[in-house]
Amino acid sequence: MASCVLGVLGGALNIGVGVYCLKQAYQARKDLSEESKKILEEKGLLKSAWLVLRGKAPEDLEKYIRLGWDGILLIAIGAFMVLVSLAIKVGALAGLGSFLAANPWILPLLWFLTTIPLFMEVAKMNKNIFLNKDLASQLQLKRLRELLESKEGVNWAAVQELYAAEDNPFNFDSAKKQFERADFERYLSSMEEKSMEAFKKAFKERFAIDGDVDFSDLDTILGSEEQKNYLIDCIRAEKVSEKMQALQVNIGPEAAIEAMKLKQMLMEKDASAALDQIKTLEGKIGSWNRAQKWRLLQQVLLLGSFILSMVGLIPKVNPKTINIATNAVIGLGNFIPLVMDLAWPFKRNVYMVVPKAEASDVMKRVDGVAHSSMPSFSDMLAREDHPHIHEVDRGIPTFADMLATQSGMTPPTHSTGSHVPDFSGMLAAQSQVVFSDAI
Repeated sequence: MASCVLGVLGGALNIGVGVYCLKQAYQARKDLSEESKKILEEKGLLKSAWLVLRGKAPEDLEKYIRLGWDGILLIAIGAFMVLVSLAIKVGALAGLGSFLAANPWILPLLWFLTTIPLFMEVAKMNKNIFLNKDLASQLQLKRLRELLESKEGVNWAAVQELYAAEDNPFNFDSAKKQFERADFERYLSSMEEKSMEAFKKAFKERFAIDGDVDFSDLDTILGSEEQKNYLIDCIRAEKVSEKMQALQVNIGPEAAIEAMKLKQMLMEKDASAALDQIKTLEGKIGSWNRAQKWRLLQQVLLLGSFILSMVGLIPKVNPKTINIATNAVIGLGNFIPLVMDLAWPFKRNVYMVVPKAEASDVMKRVDGVAHSSMPSFSDMLAREDHPHIHEVDRGIPTFADMLATQSGMTPPTHSTGSHVPDFSGMLAAQSQVVFSDAI
């Protein structure tokens, strides 16, 4: 009876984890970059999964497919465990119990199939970290420190040149360019129905429009300079949000928050604060990298348990000894994620997807933070090229609060009494929301 109860409980737990993985996969699907959405649309799910297995898919698409795969297989494993356990007591399932007893390789095989994609993902991540090919290495913190500590004074042009590559997380050029009609059409057409409804609501509130808004009639909207500038600001917010999303996927939300704070300090050309922030960021990145090593060890142990299970099927091998070894390896492999999930919520084994900040939410916060003379999102980006702009005097929000939007986090209050939100807080508050939801 005890084995039946424990088997059902174990199966229910796996089903619960599988459902959670599918929930995270759904969020990851919503947050896919334009590149990943295009690949998924053109190639379909199966061909996209093949790209993932070959290591040729963008990392956000990789996360989406892997989480979906994990969810489906964990639910299958959980259902398998429940049925096997019930077969002990329920006569109607006796035939199923006999079949599974005759084929003991089925459950280990399911675990093996679940482990392979995650093993490949974590192994690739560790390889890139070891070879300095991960996203964190593109921040070039060692070289940045040398430039900031230069006795001849900081060469800010050289600092900006460090991040000149278009795909660099600190390169915001894609958000600064001049946008044309095709850009507006692409931005609006890429929205899912739920996002479009939220955007319409924000747009109507912003411009006090009573009726419906028809974005297919772009000529009318672009004919209004104020409405056109609002769309431009939303696209720019979206571009910056994608940079942040890439950071949190590759170095974790905690390190991504600190990275955005550093970016803000570099835009403000505050060398002293940036040097202190580099130390903080290095610590967060180091912590994330160590967590990936533990995740890799767990996957190695689980793969090892599969091999031991297969060896146990060989007739001349002592099954009792193999079972003890297999259970010990599986127990150790499961202890690692237990510790990670409890102690390291954002480096955990079951990946947590931090929702992307929607542009309409960003713009609501920008509009609601200060007074009627509030500058546009474009002004925030302009500070990198025009450092004489003083954000406190003009109330310009900064880049530290971006992942905080969905939590409704109160913007930090400046000593002058004016609210100056920054883009790193957005990341922090969203992380808190996801963590609360997970536990």
